[in-house]
Amino acid sequence: MLKAKLTLLALSFFFCSFINAQIEGAYFYSKHVSQFGVAGFLNVAIPISDADAITPEIGLYYFGLSSEADHAAVAPIVVGYRHTFNGEGDGLYIEPFAGYSIGATDIPKTDANGSIMYGPNGEIDETVNGICAGAAFGYIFPGNFRFNIGLRVQHVFVFGGDPSASMFSLRLSHSLSFRRRNN
Repeated sequence: MLKAKLTLLALSFFFCSFINAQIEGAYFYSKHVSQFGVAGFLNVAIPISDADAITPEIGLYYFGLSSEADHAAVAPIVVGYRHTFNGEGDGLYIEPFAGYSIGATDIPKTDANGSIMYGPNGEIDETVNGICAGAAFGYIFPGNFRFNIGLRVQHVFVFGGDPSASMFSLRLSHSLSFRRRNN
């Protein structure tokens, strides 16, 4: 049942975000589980100078499309600071970010001996809720319709004794801007 809900939620968000060309291929790693997945996100660039922008972002990652077990859905809400090295708002950039991730899995929680833990409703699943931080590195192509290709590394510091999770991704996007940059 959880798998069906996670799949429906992930696919509906992915298709809504896909309309805006905000896509990402990602890799998830947590303790003994690793999976490839897809993501959709909305990243908005709010310029504060010609070289820098504040970048609030919300996204949804879904991992485990190719297997019957070990699925995860993670929804990070982050704020970043993008700095372009050429000082013009395009070209190579670095973007550190931090925020909070909300997530769920169907990965069974285990005790110190490796035995699956059970609650009143059956198996207890691990969560992926916690503070997250990371960095993105990429290139924004110049022009009126700025495409962004980048690599992103994110770590979720999970609460409640569940293992922390890391995500690595390759993204292709177009950042939205609230004002036009001076050329």
